[in-house]
Amino acid sequence: MIENNSDRPEGKRRRGIFFPLLLLAAGILLLLSNFGYLPGGFWGFVSTYWPVLLILAGLDGLVKGDGVTGSILFAGFGAVLLAGNLGTISLTTWDLISKAWPLVLIGIGLDIIIGRRTLGRVLLGLALAVLLVFGLVWVSNFSGPRGLNVTEFNQKYQNESNLTFNIQRTAGTVQVSSGAPSDSIIQGKITLLRNEKMTPIVEHSSATTLIEVKNDTSTFPGTSRPYENSAWQFAINQKPALTLSSKVIMGENQIDTRGLNLEKMKVETVTGQTVVTLADIPGAQAQISGAIGEIVVFIPIGAAVRVQANKAIGGLSIPEGYVRNGNDIFSPAYQAGKPAVELKVDLPIGAIRLVEYSTK
Repeated sequence: MIENNSDRPEGKRRRGIFFPLLLLAAGILLLLSNFGYLPGGFWGFVSTYWPVLLILAGLDGLVKGDGVTGSILFAGFGAVLLAGNLGTISLTTWDLISKAWPLVLIGIGLDIIIGRRTLGRVLLGLALAVLLVFGLVWVSNFSGPRGLNVTEFNQKYQNESNLTFNIQRTAGTVQVSSGAPSDSIIQGKITLLRNEKMTPIVEHSSATTLIEVKNDTSTFPGTSRPYENSAWQFAINQKPALTLSSKVIMGENQIDTRGLNLEKMKVETVTGQTVVTLADIPGAQAQISGAIGEIVVFIPIGAAVRVQANKAIGGLSIPEGYVRNGNDIFSPAYQAGKPAVELKVDLPIGAIRLVEYSTK
């Protein structure tokens, strides 16, 4: 028999299970991480499996009797996101959130309209919730691969001694590395989704070139981990002294400075993952920041590096032999007063990982 929530005496409302389960799961995961039984660490696990929170929230709503349609829709929302993170379906987190979130409001509105929990209305709410979950997938697919528009970008090298390259993308992946042809200062492939717009800006003088590649902030492409062929990819000439800035609001920054004549670099991923491979360039300055996510910095073995790492909640891992003094971290080759790679990392919530790699 279906219980009528409206007839339940005041003060007898069912207790939720969300926060007890959340505390239980967090405790178990942290314990496994501390003993080394959790591949990728706590934050690596959370970055993949966080949609389980939405599933629990939906089940919590069912237990408390908050509404069938909205609760099942929340659980379905989480299940679809989890499937995307695990690669089961070709759907990304921000595809779903940016395009399909209004359907959640529709589900809540339907719950209010359906009202009292008779058996027929519960079944109706269940059917509507299932249809809305399929609607989530269908609506979000509007930004699928069929809507990709590829633009080749090639700026000729005119013997400039300095290059300033600024990148800004609302959501998606940005990849930067060396390898531009000798007659190009930058060569790139810019893949835009159907509702994403971008116009490169180039300012050139005899000694300096400024290039800005920014998408129109009035549009939201809706993908933080897009299809494999939809990243912005740039190869830079190794001769000019480079000042690089790359900002992604939601998504991934993948920056490889090997082979570049890097002087200054600023990389910001507000929400998502940043992966930076540093070259051994004494005197180079780099700033890497974010709000929520993961920052991974690959450092060549034997490089003189000083890292200032600022974090609030999350993990920090450093290579063996590195010395930590408060927020400052020094590689074994670092010597005070001598040129070194200066790196500042800021991440309030998430994981910071410093990893050594061999240059041989």
